[in-house]
Amino acid sequence: MSRLTEASALGLEIPTLQQLAQAIDHAELKPQTVPQQIVAACRMARSRCITSVCVQSGFVASAHEYLTGTKVDVCCAI
Repeated sequence: MSRLTEASALGLEIPTLQQLAQAIDHAELKPQTVPQQIVAACRMARSRCITSVCVQSGFVASAHEYLTGTKVDVCCAI
């Protein structure tokens, strides 16, 4: 019996990929991060409907600009 079948048999709700994506915060926090990586992270978050992208303080403005008009939030790690 597969895990999904077992979960269904127990009456557990299986989340959809969309529901899982909405529970993900993507972080791009390495000290050596470059602007192209922020753009790539934002592009990925937009295409997969991820909840937020967490970036270093120096990248907040550019991430916010790139994600304006989407449901993806920008958060900052200090």
